[in-house]
Amino acid sequence: MSTCLQVQDPMGDPVQVSVLMATFNAGVTVKAAIDSVLAQTGVKVELLIADGKSSDDTVKICAAYGARLAYFVSERDSGVYDAWNKLVPHARGEWLCVLGADDVFFDPSSLAGLLRAAQNRPAECRIVYGRLKLVDGSGHVMEELGAPWPELAATMRWRMCIPHGGTLHHRDVFRDLGNFNAAYRIAGDYALIRQETLARGAYFAADVVAVRAGWGGMSTRPEFEWRAHREVGQILWRADRRVPWVWWIRAAKIALRMAIYRVSGSNGLARYEQFKLALGLQPGRT
Repeated sequence: MSTCLQVQDPMGDPVQVSVLMATFNAGVTVKAAIDSVLAQTGVKVELLIADGKSSDDTVKICAAYGARLAYFVSERDSGVYDAWNKLVPHARGEWLCVLGADDVFFDPSSLAGLLRAAQNRPAECRIVYGRLKLVDGSGHVMEELGAPWPELAATMRWRMCIPHGGTLHHRDVFRDLGNFNAAYRIAGDYALIRQETLARGAYFAADVVAVRAGWGGMSTRPEFEWRAHREVGQILWRADRRVPWVWWIRAAKIALRMAIYRVSGSNGLARYEQFKLALGLQPGRT
């Protein structure tokens, strides 16, 4: 039995940005994520949430927002990409944006800044992204993701290199290419973004920090990082019938992180990351 709420606003201003959020047992973090969406200023935004039938208080927290959510459903799904795909048909914005249930928009002007950048983008670009800051439990910035597209275009051929949280996708991307590939559990967004950006490029909002995310989440833990990298290899093989040598080098680096994690745990991995920072190297996905 699913729980579903949809709110229509036919007489209001056109929705500029639809934020899609997938939740599952996210009761500890989801309120902050929702509040960061609803606090956005200078933009007509709607929030749509697909919950995977949470067993904690996630549904109760989301339902308490009532009509402030444009759409809410709680039913079993096969993962985050399945959840996002359920929301796409209900989104009314010209631009669609995904936000993790454990992430927040950096400040109330983040979406407005991205939208200004979108209005100045080259006409062929349908992906607009800003910066994302990964912070630890003390608020220390461990890593900042995001760089101009010309610096990332070659890298996109073999791995996801733009911060997906907070990225704007023009709704025509989904019309032309279809939805996220739900057959993948971690890298389903890469399959879609790779196809779109290699054909049309992307536009970097250099002055916008879009999202703040917690260091140590799924994408920064070595076992999940390896699963994501393996899925990326599958995507590359299916697209190009080859896996480039740089993929194998990164696989070796992830294997090293996994070995450190298994021997020394999270504290040992943290010391390794701090050592890399001291050498001027980026932590994690390098």
